[in-house]
Amino acid sequence: MDPAALNKVTSDAVLINPLLNRLKNEPELRKQVLKDCLQLDPRKTPKIHARIGLFDQISIIGNASSYLGHDWPYYSPEFWSTVLDSVFYSAVRAAPTLGDGLNLIAEYGFLWCSALIYENYDSASGKTLMTDTITFDGFSSVMQKGLDTIKEMALIAPYLILEETLNGRWSSSRIFLAASPERSQMGQFFKGEIVWNAPRFGLEIPTQLQRRKSRYADPIKFRKFSLQIQNLVYPPEIDRSLEEIVSAYINATQFHRPTVGEVAKSVGMSTRTLNRRLEEVGVSFRDILEHSMRKRTETLLKQGQLTKGEIAERLGYKDHASFSRALKRWQSE
Repeated sequence: MDPAALNKVTSDAVLINPLLNRLKNEPELRKQVLKDCLQLDPRKTPKIHARIGLFDQISIIGNASSYLGHDWPYYSPEFWSTVLDSVFYSAVRAAPTLGDGLNLIAEYGFLWCSALIYENYDSASGKTLMTDTITFDGFSSVMQKGLDTIKEMALIAPYLILEETLNGRWSSSRIFLAASPERSQMGQFFKGEIVWNAPRFGLEIPTQLQRRKSRYADPIKFRKFSLQIQNLVYPPEIDRSLEEIVSAYINATQFHRPTVGEVAKSVGMSTRTLNRRLEEVGVSFRDILEHSMRKRTETLLKQGQLTKGEIAERLGYKDHASFSRALKRWQSE
C-alpha cells in the first residue's frame, strides 16, 4: 500500500481528531484547548477541518497526559463516545460474534492509529488480543508519554465495545496491563481478572465468550462495514484482486466456514457472478477456502496449544472426521 495513501487513511481516524471535531463550532474554546491544554503554538493551530498527522497526534496525546495526568483516558466518557462512533467500531459492534470482532480488530486496528499493532493469539482456552506500538528512536519525553498513553487507549477501545456485550460478566477473562497495581484508576476501570506488570497490554477472552453475540450483531451490516474498511485500506484504484478480497474475508471469519453465497454478498455480487469472475482468473472459491483452511490449520498445529478436535471446531468443520480427511489429504501432498 502506498505510504501516502496509508497516511491519509490513518489521519482520518486519529485519536485526537474526534475531540477537536466536537469543538469545530466553538472556535475560541477549540483554540484555547489547543493552546493551553495541549500546549500547541497558536500559529500552528490546525484549521477547523484540518487533520493531524501521526507525530503531531502522538505529541498532542503526550501533552494532554502531562497536563491532565496519565489516567485521563479512564475518566473521559465524552472522548470515548466520540472516538467509538466510526465505521471501524461500528463493524466490530455488528460482528456476528465477539470472536469475529476480535479478528477484525487484529486485522484493521492500525486504522485507529498507524503506530498501533494488534495481534491475536489462539490457545486451548481462547483468544488473546495483544496491543503494542511501533518503536520510534529519538522521541522526546513528551512524545514517549504520548506513545505510552496510546498503548493504553488501544486496549480501552475494544474493551469498551466488548463490555457492551458482556455487561460486566467477564467470566474467566483476563486483562493484561503493562502497569503497576499502583495505577488504581486502571484497576477500578477494568472488570475481570487483572494481570499486572504484564509485558504488554491485552485481553484474553475464553472460547465460550467469543461465541457470544453482541446485542448489535447484524451480519448484513458487518459485511457492509467490513467492505467499506477494505475499500479504505485497498482503494479500488489500487486494483486489489478479487481473489485477495475473498481470501481476506475467509481469513477474518471465526468459528464457521463461510459459504460462497455469504462471501458473494459481502462483495456485492451474486454467487454465480463471483464463481464466474474467479474462474476467469483460474481459481475457484473452493480452492481459496481450502488454501485458507490449510494455512490456518498449519499455524494452529505449530502453536501446539489446541487438540485436532479443537482446531476442527475452531475452523468450523461439521465433525472431526471431515477435518481428519482434509488433514490427511494436505499431509500427503
